[in-house]
Amino acid sequence: MIQLTFTKTILQFLTILLLLLTYLFPIKLSADESSTVRVALASVSTKKWDDTILGIGILEAYRQVILLPESIGKISKISFNSGDTVKKGQVLFELNVNEEAAQLEKLKAETEYLNIKYKRLKSLIKTNSVSQSEVDLAYAELKAHSASVQLTESTIAKKTTRAPFDGVVGINYLHIGDVVSQQTSLISIVDNTKMLINFTLDDKSYVKLSKGQNVNIFIDALKDKKIVGTLVAVEPILSKSHNIRAQALVANAQNELRPGLFARVSLTTPNDKTVLVIPETAISYSLHGNTVFTATKSDGDNGFVVHRRIVTVGRSLENDIEVLGGLSENDNVVVSGHLKLFDGMHVYEAARNEFNVSSKIGG
Repeated sequence: MIQLTFTKTILQFLTILLLLLTYLFPIKLSADESSTVRVALASVSTKKWDDTILGIGILEAYRQVILLPESIGKISKISFNSGDTVKKGQVLFELNVNEEAAQLEKLKAETEYLNIKYKRLKSLIKTNSVSQSEVDLAYAELKAHSASVQLTESTIAKKTTRAPFDGVVGINYLHIGDVVSQQTSLISIVDNTKMLINFTLDDKSYVKLSKGQNVNIFIDALKDKKIVGTLVAVEPILSKSHNIRAQALVANAQNELRPGLFARVSLTTPNDKTVLVIPETAISYSLHGNTVFTATKSDGDNGFVVHRRIVTVGRSLENDIEVLGGLSENDNVVVSGHLKLFDGMHVYEAARNEFNVSSKIGG
């Protein structure tokens, strides 16, 4: 029994000694055998980057209007269906003109009589059978009735509403027999063949704008589809918030754009300035500053030692971001796998397809 207890004690002592030696003198394994951290790397590069101006705006139709009647009356005819494509001058609504038409016939008859009377008196003046004042009075009566005819014809014309331009009408909520006034909204009509986008930019962009300049338009509702338009106008007066209001024209041949859609715009102006850029995935953003991990070759193996570095960044374009300070050209930065890193850590570069990152050192 004593012998068993002694043997058990010796085994416990040897186990503790082995653990202690392992802790104090760890066995160094090869890079392939140890559990290593692998990261994707990219080099800081230079490129010529044109100036890009960003803004936001709203689309509106090239031409759009809500038609109102020019006169009070009862609708007698509707000559379109909701959503129809209509042509300029096409009749849309007609109001009842029975009373005005009868009045017009009466005035035309009276005018015809007065015209005959005037011509007869004018012929009699040659024989001194009538005075000049009688002729003048007849002429005045003729002119007054002619004006009344024109006025009545104009009143009748106002009872007909026509399309002011080619376009698409909206939904009709009116019916034959409805009485409308000059404040009644009849129908909306929109010309969608082209679209305008009204957008705002900061005041620093003013000197970089010129009519005819290309404008890149990104529509959120179309999954950020890029459409190229043309700058057609810049408001000469800044808004109270010191923003510039501008307008661009864009074709809508596919009829996929609609008034009221939100859009983002960007304008590019040529610039010969060369800037430092890195993949945007290299940046770790925080309230205490933006940082990256730089990687330098370690001595004795194929690995790298990483160090956290604060950087100042500028504009972003596609997948790259401009570096304003904190890095130099050809510095190596971690672009993937940096969430598990700490300053001074030893890492290895990942294979090209390990993080699905194309911008690796040397490639």
